[in-house]
Formats: sequence, structure tokens, C-alpha cells
Amino acid sequence: IYGLMTKLFQKLVGGLRRLGTKVVYADFGRIIISTDKHDFASAREYVEFILSALGNKPTFAYLQVSVKAYWEQMCWLGPENWGALPLNVPTTTTTTSSAD
Repeated sequence: IYGLMTKLFQKLVGGLRRLGTKVVYADFGRIIISTDKHDFASAREYVEFILSALGNKPTFAYLQVSVKAYWEQMCWLGPENWGALPLNVPTTTTTTSSAD
């Protein structure tokens, strides 16, 4: 089983690189990529494109991949030695008015 997991993982990382993604770190539990985008909307669109492109392939169709966080800046030295500034994700607010 471990051998099959390793092959699938290598195909996943290779697929990300073929799409032009810079993989900062990858293991079986998480994959950290650099989008090189300067605003949240562009970064989100880029990640959604990557997830949809990989999800369309039959090899990766059953994988469940989710985004945990977006970081504005990151200093990566290793999986146990890194620091990052979280990106302030814009929230959409709606205003409601009541007529008396």
C-alpha cells in the first residue's frame, strides 16, 4: 500500500509542477505552494484552477484536497522551522435596511 501511495503522491506533485506551480514543501499530510500572486482574489483563483485541473484527471478524482490557509509572506527553512504572516481574507458584508 505504501508503494502505491508513494507513486500517487509523486504523480500529484509532478502534476502540480506541470501546471507551473512552485511546490515549497510536500508530504502525505500537506502540500505548500507558492502562487506568486499579490492579492487574495488572484491567489484564490489560481488555487481553484489548480484544484479543478487536478480533479478532472481520473487518477486524482477521488482525492480530497482542501485549502487550510493563505499566507501573505512566508519564511520557510523546513517543516518544523518556518514562519508566516497570515493573509487578511476580505469578508463580504451586506447591509440591510428596514423601512418603518
